[in-house]
Amino acid sequence: MIAHDLGIGERTALETITVTLDFFGAKTGAGTQRITLRGDGMVRLDFARSVQDKHPKSLEKDCGPATVLRLLDLMEANGVMGMPERIGGEPKGRSQRVLGLNLPGRTKRIAVVEDGGFAINEIIGAVKLAAGQCLPEALNHRFFPNL
Repeated sequence: MIAHDLGIGERTALETITVTLDFFGAKTGAGTQRITLRGDGMVRLDFARSVQDKHPKSLEKDCGPATVLRLLDLMEANGVMGMPERIGGEPKGRSQRVLGLNLPGRTKRIAVVEDGGFAINEIIGAVKLAAGQCLPEALNHRFFPNL
């Protein structure tokens, strides 16, 4: 299960691939909420209530590449590389989720304000589910209240 249209093949160094999902609140000084999945299976969750949070939470676990490769396959099938860089309007005064994809020789960043529509919401949900299979906190509203 290799995502050829994303430039991933048998010899691709999987640790060079990353998928990120960030939440940026509309309030000044809002903290970090981020899911990071690396192609080799490393999953990391980061959460800080504010930029001044003295005790941010961070969890990391190696879960193997299979789940991330299935996620990349779904992203490829949904045409993530052809999606616009902004979905749902301007973020001015509104929160946004940002999906990032770093591949060998290419990157994609999609900022989603409000409800972005079925395809991007399916991908965002799949990112959370992929991370949650390894670290259940990724699906926990108490860990990520906004993501």
